[in-house]
Amino acid sequence: MTINKIDALKGFMPQHEGVALQKWSAIFSLHGSVVEIGTYGGKSSLYLASGAKKK
Repeated sequence: MTINKIDALKGFMPQHEGVALQKWSAIFSLHGSVVEIGTYGGKSSLYLASGAKKK
């Protein structure tokens, strides 16, 4: 899913924060699982998932 499609979803996550989550997720997913506890519309979850590396 592209950043523009994620940004268009309902939620409170500004795009610049979502992109930061995406970058951190890419780094930390190399060392273990990336987990989000609680979500409103799933916007931040999609940013995290799009950055996570497949194992």
